Amino acid sequence: MKGYLIFDLKVTEFRYPIELSNAMETDILSGLSSNVPKEIVVGPVSLTIRSTKSYWGDVSEDYTEIITMATIYNENLIPVPITKIHYLVEMNNIRLSEGSSNVATVIQPKSEATFVTRLDNRMLDECWVSHIKNGERTKVKIALPGY
Repeated sequence: MKGYLIFDLKVTEFRYPIELSNAMETDILSGLSSNVPKEIVVGPVSLTIRSTKSYWGDVSEDYTEIITMATIYNENLIPVPITKIHYLVEMNNIRLSEGSSNVATVIQPKSEATFVTRLDNRMLDECWVSHIKNGERTKVKIALPGY
């Protein structure tokens, strides 16, 4: 935080610069990790997401990655190919990302799959303001549209 104090001495005004810096921690990703099973059924194919764990990936001026490890159980007798995962990421109802990850993988029984979402850094300022206005709480939503 940078700013200055203004002293009004009636005859003149005096400005004293101040700069404060403190480390801050927030655990936005804790809400994206879960051990609660979620079943996905698409036609005759049934998969169960047994757990998810998210962590930060690459960061650039334009984007921030969230990498999600998903443990997926294939309940079928045949392998299930997955070519893309479409996703939507919102924080406090502010859309930070929408797109797809090309995963090109085949889910065997008791397999793990990884997918990456990229957040649009242009929206982080608005998201931070909403975090402060919400009593330093953020509601994170990652959706896989169509499922």
